[in-house]
Amino acid sequence: YETITPTIGALIVREYNDVPSNFRSESTLGKVMSTYKIPGIYGIDTRRLTRSIRDHGSQKVLLTDVKTPVEKGLNILAATALAHDSVARVSCQQTLVYPSDTEKFHIVAIDCGIKMNIIRSLNARDCKVTCVPWNTPAEVIETLSPDGIFISNGPGDPTDVPQTITAIKKLIGKYPIFGICLGHQIIATALGAKLKKGSEPEIGFAPIKRIDKHDYFSMWNKTLDVLHWHNDVVTLPEGAQPLAKSAKTKNQAFRFGSALGLQFHLEVTPTLLDEWLDEPCMVKDLKAAGGSKSQLRDAFAEYNPQLQPMADQVFSGFAARCSTYAATLER
Repeated sequence: YETITPTIGALIVREYNDVPSNFRSESTLGKVMSTYKIPGIYGIDTRRLTRSIRDHGSQKVLLTDVKTPVEKGLNILAATALAHDSVARVSCQQTLVYPSDTEKFHIVAIDCGIKMNIIRSLNARDCKVTCVPWNTPAEVIETLSPDGIFISNGPGDPTDVPQTITAIKKLIGKYPIFGICLGHQIIATALGAKLKKGSEPEIGFAPIKRIDKHDYFSMWNKTLDVLHWHNDVVTLPEGAQPLAKSAKTKNQAFRFGSALGLQFHLEVTPTLLDEWLDEPCMVKDLKAAGGSKSQLRDAFAEYNPQLQPMADQVFSGFAARCSTYAATLER
């Protein structure tokens, strides 16, 4: 897994196949779910379910057997508070350190569901990475003496992580900060931007358009196809510089001082894409947005070679800003 352990709360699929065909498979889906105590159900119209969530937001769900009376099930749902702990369930529970071969800089990564490829990308740029839980206070982060702070992507939206927003409010302006997807939304929200539901999900490859010239990332054309996977959007914070937009999302990238937020994904590798497309919940979202696995694989093969130079520039630029910050401490 790109996460340390499976992090889903349950699995709902239309069809279920317990005979693995992927050459990397080491177990069956049923055994993995049993090991990690993940409930599941199949035979569900997942497209209808996706449309309901998209139109009406998060809802309560009860998985039970046919012997449970409907009235009892409804009473259980009525007595159960709607959970907003999706990030808490995927975040690390304690501080984890990932050293690099040459440790020139120290990055504290706030783990909202971080992917290992991001850690590898930072390690490759001489950054030691310390992952901390999503709700780590700013004061604790500062005791770790970071040269920069990374906020990872993850499930849910910024309203689920008020502690993270509070921490970022205190850290912005003190350190170089970089956030992707949910991390982008957290930075923007901490700066006063408004979160709202997009007109429709933006999932798959679609072009972004450069707004201003800047040195945070280069685009050899005014437009570039990137990988999107989000439903919510954030407005541009007051005083921030817009860097890119798309047809469905006005704020695809922005900077505020030494802070950079990217709504789109640069961290996806071919292996990670295969893992995403092996997850029924990801495929369900993709199909609900009108895409398919074959279309996404073809688009990834076409556009990823163009994205890798940009990804290298973004991560290297973040390391460079951390280097500049570290140099100021040595004076």
